[in-house]
Formats: sequence, C-alpha cells, structure tokens
Amino acid sequence: MLSNILVIVDSDFPGDVRVDKQVNALSKKYNVTVICRYTNGTAPKNVSVITMPWIKFNLVRGVVDVLNAAFWLHISLIYTKLFKCFNRKFSVIHIHDLPLCRTAIILFNCKNIVVDLHENYPEAVSIWFSKKRNVIIRFKNKLLFNYLRWHKYELRVCKLATVVIAVVDEMKQKLISKGISFSKIEVITNMESSSFIGLKCAQSELRNIPVADSLLYLGNYGPHRGLDDVIVAMHILKKEGVFVRLNIAGIPNNHDTHQSLVDLVQKLGMEDSIKFYGKVPFSCYYNLMSRAKINIIPHKSNGHTDNTVPHKLFQSFLSKRPVLVSSCAPLKRYVGDNDFGAVFEADNPQNLALKIKEVLQNYPLYLQKAERAFEAAYLGPYSWEEESKKLMAIYEKLIAAKA
Repeated sequence: MLSNILVIVDSDFPGDVRVDKQVNALSKKYNVTVICRYTNGTAPKNVSVITMPWIKFNLVRGVVDVLNAAFWLHISLIYTKLFKCFNRKFSVIHIHDLPLCRTAIILFNCKNIVVDLHENYPEAVSIWFSKKRNVIIRFKNKLLFNYLRWHKYELRVCKLATVVIAVVDEMKQKLISKGISFSKIEVITNMESSSFIGLKCAQSELRNIPVADSLLYLGNYGPHRGLDDVIVAMHILKKEGVFVRLNIAGIPNNHDTHQSLVDLVQKLGMEDSIKFYGKVPFSCYYNLMSRAKINIIPHKSNGHTDNTVPHKLFQSFLSKRPVLVSSCAPLKRYVGDNDFGAVFEADNPQNLALKIKEVLQNYPLYLQKAERAFEAAYLGPYSWEEESKKLMAIYEKLIAAKA
C-alpha cells in the first residue's frame, strides 16, 4: 500500500511551479493529498485535492491573512481540517512556506513535518509592501508584517520541523547561523523539468509579441525585482545612442508597485522603449524566452534575494538565449561561476547599461555561453530530473524511519 502524503500550500493547485513539480514527483511513488486555496486544473494520478473555502475571494483572503499574521492561526485551514479531512492519516505533512506552518503543525498529529521555505520570508514581507502608499495599510504592514516578528516565528517553526527545505545553500547557511541544526536542513533548488521546452503557447497574441530584438523580463514583479534599475539603464543607453526595448510580461505584487514603474518610465520619457504585457500563462514562457534577445533577471541585492533563486533562471537556461543577471549571491554563483551568461553589479544601473552593451556587442560569444547553460539544465546537473531525486530521498528516509 502506498504511503499517504499531505501537501499544504497557500496558493492554487496547480499554480505554484515549485509545488506542482514536487507533487508530480511525489505522486509517482505515494498517494498525495493537496490542501490549497482552490483548484483550476487537472490533478495528476494518485493526487487528490481539497480546497480551502472563501480564499478565492480577495476581500476574505485579506481578512484571513491579517488574522493569520496576528495569531498564527489560519481560519480557513482550521475549517478544512475539521470538516473535510478529519479522518485522514498521513505519513508526512509537507507545508509550503511560513504562513500556514503553525496552524498545520497544531492541527495534524504527525511526527514527520517538512517545512518548505520558498524564500527568506521575513525579509520578503518587509520588501513586498514597501511601495504601498495608503497610510493605514502601511501601518498595518509595519505592525503585523515586519521582519523581526516573522523572523522569530520562522525560527520557532524550523525548530519544530522534522526537515526544513531551503531553496539555495545561502539560505541553509543563514538558518544554521541562527541556531537551526544543519542536520535537519536540506536544499531543493528551483530547477526546471526538461518538459519546459515542449510547452505550447496557445495564445496567438503572445506568440506574436516582438521580442527578438528586446530584453525580456518574465514573471511577477515587486520592489525587489530591480525593474527600476533596468529602466534607468535603458535611459542611459538611449542617451548614448543605443536603442533597446524591454518587454515586461507578468503582473505586479500590487498596484502601487506597478504605478511606481509607470511613473519612472514617463519621467524618463521611455514610453517608446518599454511595454507592459500583463499576465502570461506558464504555457507561453518557453515561447517568449526562446525568442528574446536577452532574458534578464535584475534582482536587487538584499536579505531576500540573496537567499533564494527564481525558477526563471533555469527556464532561461533551457531557452538557449543569453541571460543577464544581477550579482545577488545565488544568481552570481550559478551564472558567473559557471560562465553561463553575464552578471552586472546589483543596484547599479550604470553597470547594467555597460553589461547590456557588452552582451549585444559580443552576441555570438554569449550564445555559446547559453548553449553551455542549456547542457547543464537539460537532463544535466541543473535539471529538475536530477534535483527531484534529492526530494525523493528525503521522503524515503522519513517514511523508512517511521515504519
């Protein structure tokens, strides 16, 4: 009989790329139950989905998030446990990121608790909302979503967990420096499956986006993503007579973040060079990335970005197009140390402008670097096919110890 695994995530399923890849891998050997906000797709074989009520309504979700941040108790998850899965027994409970951890640990009587830290959450919450202009919202965020409060909570959760999963080695070292035992921390990185290159973009308007002569930023964005530095760098190049386009395909974490970028574009007179395309379905990522002149990941360097790495780095590797990244520690390590692309000094638009010119002027060389990155990411050491073996080994050890 297959062991039963419970995966708890505060997002849609399918929807979160990290969760989707892990569930797909685990479902090949175990029965997996996923508790999520709501589902809008087909679950893989051996996977059942339980949705948390009310969360799909933004206003209610806001209230639930505030109450959860105030008391570390997620009302919708409590309801779901009491009325939807009260009689289920699980060998391992895998909780994705901090917000749901305490509630899940209290609710489910299980000796094997896996806490998956998608990012340096305490640092992230202090950055995500930094562009908010509403005074009341800023006060609420300062009170409930401040670094010190979430940092203390993170340490409590990590000490309760059986296994803590970090995204990069930098995050593992940070947790060790804060007193978390190195023996319970594992690293599972956001590497991409080879199936990424087979994705078919069904939306003709996206397939026709003119990206061949452009920088492409793909994915959601917030104050920490460094798009303001790219806009300033492009303005520097424009004054030097170098014309470059930037396509931004994704959605902001909030309206104020987006408006700050729009205001900057207008202030610098860059409307003819920069286009916001909004949300793009995951099925179109490969199409856009593989046609771009340069895929750019311009993250600012801070406690959040220096302790995680985005999926789109490895997706960029699979696109066979040159990648330009900032000097955030994990980005620099993967790209710079392996000579897979170009690295600019984070938070430095002048240096970014120089690197853009360097890539454009030496494009055949950077295509060669992109080819090496592809070889590492396609069924190589930087592929999800290899990285998922580490995830399966964690589960095999946990379940064997419980038997």
